Amino acid sequence: MSSEDGQYEFVSNGGCTRCDAMDGRLSDGPLPRPHPNCNCQIIWRDYGAGNPDQPCDENNMRYEFNGTTSSHHGGPYGPDDEFDLIHDFRIHCPDGEIIEAEILVTATYGEMAADHDGMFEDALAEALERVEELAASECRSCPEPPLVA
Repeated sequence: MSSEDGQYEFVSNGGCTRCDAMDGRLSDGPLPRPHPNCNCQIIWRDYGAGNPDQPCDENNMRYEFNGTTSSHHGGPYGPDDEFDLIHDFRIHCPDGEIIEAEILVTATYGEMAADHDGMFEDALAEALERVEELAASECRSCPEPPLVA
């Protein structure tokens, strides 16, 4: 993807000074996470996706879930050791802009052993909540329709 089509943007969750310093940084390639356990988002802003002929409609907001991968934090695989579930989403904004986001949810191997299916369902529910928050903060609102006299 070229920067003419869009760019990657780092979106801080406000959890640390290192992440806050990177908030809003744009790049033509994927940005690295500044530290282990980073739960901030790296989103793809698709500048070419907006369609000027498509009317802006707040009902056009939708999310595409593209799967989950995982990443171990290192060290042994004990019950208190953590790993990230990386949920890949595509947000379709009302004005046609598309935002791609990786939402990280941290879990422990103990949680997975205690309730495997429940842990994954809870992680996906948390990721969806964060996608909705990201869409609310990053998608542009439709302009108010003109008043007719």
